[in-house]
Amino acid sequence: MAHVAISEIETVTKAALMAHGAGAWQAGEVAHATAHAESHGNVICGLQYVESYCVQLASGRVDGQVMPLVSRPKTAAILSDAQRGFAQPAFAAAKDQFCDLVDEMGVAMLAVAQSHTCTSLGYFTEQILRRQAVHRVHNASPVVFGPMASGGSVAQSIAMSVPDGQGLSGAF
Repeated sequence: MAHVAISEIETVTKAALMAHGAGAWQAGEVAHATAHAESHGNVICGLQYVESYCVQLASGRVDGQVMPLVSRPKTAAILSDAQRGFAQPAFAAAKDQFCDLVDEMGVAMLAVAQSHTCTSLGYFTEQILRRQAVHRVHNASPVVFGPMASGGSVAQSIAMSVPDGQGLSGAF
């Protein structure tokens, strides 16, 4: 099997997304996340997902040109409305403001709304961890979030990064 450089994965992914209608910045954010997934051996969230991204762009299901709207609806909360775009640019648009808010408040919440799938949650937690903000990230669709008719609750996926004393940890 031939080895492909991570930088090449990022370059080719960005070009493919732009060819299917994504803007340069939006495509760059998604391509970086794709290359990051591949660099960690997470092929499902890496190259295997690029075709789906392109199909979603071409069909209009995802708006690859939209700019996220970042707001602070509560004292310790940041909301990044992806406006039917990709989650990765919505996260990127809000990340610094969120990390600053964690520094200010000690704890904060970041929500990304109205986005296409974000794939690997560890990609996001790792970036925040590098700013030394301890946090949890939830990935739940409104379709499955909350109580079920039977009175039970639906499991959510959760990612967490915790510093290991050297500023890094594995995301899980």
